[in-house]
Amino acid sequence: MISNIWIAILILLIGIAASVWGANLLVDNASIMARKLGISEFVIGIVIVGIGTSFPELSVSFYSSIMGMPDMSVGNIVGSDIFNTLLILGVTSMIAPIFYEKENVRRDIPVAIASAVILTVMALIHNDFSRLEGIILLVLFGVYIFWILREGHKDAALKAAKEGKPAKEKMSAGKTAAAILLILLGLALLVFGGKCFVDGASFIARACGVTDAFIAITIVAAGTSLPELTSNIVSITKNKGQMALGNIIGSNIFNILLIVGGSATIHPLTMSNVTWVDFAVLILSQAMMFVAAFTFRKHRLDKQDGILYLLCYGGYLAWLISQI
Repeated sequence: MISNIWIAILILLIGIAASVWGANLLVDNASIMARKLGISEFVIGIVIVGIGTSFPELSVSFYSSIMGMPDMSVGNIVGSDIFNTLLILGVTSMIAPIFYEKENVRRDIPVAIASAVILTVMALIHNDFSRLEGIILLVLFGVYIFWILREGHKDAALKAAKEGKPAKEKMSAGKTAAAILLILLGLALLVFGGKCFVDGASFIARACGVTDAFIAITIVAAGTSLPELTSNIVSITKNKGQMALGNIIGSNIFNILLIVGGSATIHPLTMSNVTWVDFAVLILSQAMMFVAAFTFRKHRLDKQDGILYLLCYGGYLAWLISQI
């Protein structure tokens, strides 16, 4: 047993190391592609980092629907979005403040709030998600991606004009191909690292007598969100706060519109194990991103906000544990 625990610890450490390495590759090369394409780092954070780091949730939810276990999909997404916002943004803002741009408050955060409200209304009307509702969510996702890419070019062009720089950076085909390959490698390392973390931490927890229910709420939730956490920490330490914010907002919108939409299109989803409290916390967490723009130090997410986010997540986690 002792040797097995040491192996589990090694696997856990490998998972953390792979996630950090992958996050560095992803952030650095996503920035390169932003300059190449003439798109703002926030939009790159949404489209590349946000969508890429949500692959664990995508695989879990789609696999659950294909195998006829749709109950897992909605709970997985609701839990991940709450974890992303309250814990990951909370931790990130404790490291360094994240400055809002006007487009974040005017466009992006309201879309995240609207996505959470739409999901909640659909769920509470008749306690499930039909294929038609899944298709509606997928259409909304397509509209949002088209809109954000178009706006991203405009944002980058305006910023470049103010700084007197070209909107796009000329880059050789070789450098572009290398950046794309390193982005894919970074994403693969993030997913691999998250799996190793879950496997190693789960084995250690069971060896210590922790219940499977508690492991599901804490370790599995943390493991599937480990890519977002590590990429956000790396982004903020590299002074790329907009990419960190875009990662979380993008992941949250992607989770609801594409993953729930796609899962419901594959197989109608039911709502067992997800309560009105979970949906209320989901909407509250998205609204808190908006409120943070006008409280404490305005137009930034700072330590005071981070402390509040972490306290809220701690309260929600305590409630979850009380329901086991």
